[in-house]
Amino acid sequence: MRNVIVTLVMLVMGSALAQAQTEKGRWTVGAQVGDFGYSGSSEPVKSRSFSASLSPSVGYFVAKNLAVGASLPVSYAYDSYNFTGTGRSETNGFSVGLSPFARYYVGSANLRPFVNASISFQQFWISSTRFGAPEAQHSNYNVTNYQVGGGAAYFINNTVSLDASLNYSNYLGGSAGLLQTQGRLGLNIGFRLFFGK
Repeated sequence: MRNVIVTLVMLVMGSALAQAQTEKGRWTVGAQVGDFGYSGSSEPVKSRSFSASLSPSVGYFVAKNLAVGASLPVSYAYDSYNFTGTGRSETNGFSVGLSPFARYYVGSANLRPFVNASISFQQFWISSTRFGAPEAQHSNYNVTNYQVGGGAAYFINNTVSLDASLNYSNYLGGSAGLLQTQGRLGLNIGFRLFFGK
C-alpha cells in the first residue's frame, strides 16, 4: 500500500512540474538548427553545395503557454560549379538577422504541440567568383521573411524540451532594382531551456 501511495504522490508532483514549464512569468532560451544540406554531382558539370543555419533565441511567457521573444538567425551557403573546359564558378553567402516571434503551446502533457509565427529582418553578404574572373564580386541585400508553422516539444523534465517543427516561410528581398519573393517549406530541430517561477 505504501508503494502505491508513493507512486501516486510522484505522479501528481511530476504532472504539476510538467505543467509549470510554460506558466506565465517564466523565461526560455534555446536554439534551432535547420536548412542543413549537401549535394554534389559529376560530369559534365561537377558541383558541390552546402548550407546550414542556426538560430539562438530568448523568450518570455506573457500568459500561460504563450511565449514572445526574439531570435538571431545566422546562415551560411556555399555553391561550386566546375564546367569541363570552360572554368569554375564559386559562391559563398552569409546572413544574420533579428526575428521577433510568438509561440503557443497546446496542453500540458510531456509531448506538446505548438504553433509559432515570426518575422525576420536579415542582411545577406555574397561573394562570387565566376569562370576565371580575376577577382570576386561582392554584393549584399536585405530580406524580410515571414514564417508560420507548428510542431511538437517533448519535455524531458521541468527545464528542458526537444523541439521539431515544420514551417512555411515567405520572403521578400534583393538588391536595388532586383526584388524577388519566394516561398519555402522547412524542417527545424532544436532544444529549449526554461527558467523562472
